[in-house]
Amino acid sequence: MRFRPFDTRALLPAGKPNAVVRALVAKFPVITFDELMHKGAPSKHKPDYDSLEGCLLSVSEDPDAWDEIVRGLKGQVWNVRLADSPFRLIAMRRIRGAVRRSLREVGISLGLIRKAAGYRISWWDEDDGATRYITVSGKREADSEMQEEGRTLTKQDLYIATPKLARYWGLRHGKSDLGERDADEALVAYLAEWTGTHHGLWWQDAYAPERLACPRGGLFQSVLARLEVASAD
Repeated sequence: MRFRPFDTRALLPAGKPNAVVRALVAKFPVITFDELMHKGAPSKHKPDYDSLEGCLLSVSEDPDAWDEIVRGLKGQVWNVRLADSPFRLIAMRRIRGAVRRSLREVGISLGLIRKAAGYRISWWDEDDGATRYITVSGKREADSEMQEEGRTLTKQDLYIATPKLARYWGLRHGKSDLGERDADEALVAYLAEWTGTHHGLWWQDAYAPERLACPRGGLFQSVLARLEVASAD
């Protein structure tokens, strides 16, 4: 059994990345897995929903978690692994500080993102005991989000995908616009797949189906032809 990949390489630069890009990607934190699982069709397809993993093939350690988040998700469960190495996935929640700042500087220099004015709405989540936030671009949308009690509004710059990056991230869904939101995830994926030193991304989120969250990952399309795939049923 083989997954049929989309040709993301056609949307990446033809030449090798320069030293600045390679040095940045080398700083991305990594988490490794010997085996992961995917639920869904193994053939090349375009889902009728907007995946949180963009153009990547969604994977997890617990496919049952997806049933709690994506209601009505159909398809067989597959075990996936690489014959010659563990999966090296970029730990997205650990990209912060100087690495995040460098990421955005590189993204702007390559014409992949642009800076735009926006707003951050923050609030305290009693259930999780943590501060949550969202970012929006328009004042009208910000005012709408501020209707709920206990929320704080601050101005914040957003880093938005240009059409070049949006075409890459939205390939599986036929989308060419990521909207007015930060594009860090798409940018990390673009640079890492171009560099060829990682196999995908991983989000170590808490298991919280009510917020559509669970630990999850995505594999680059350029990796799929190398996968060993077996039914988990």
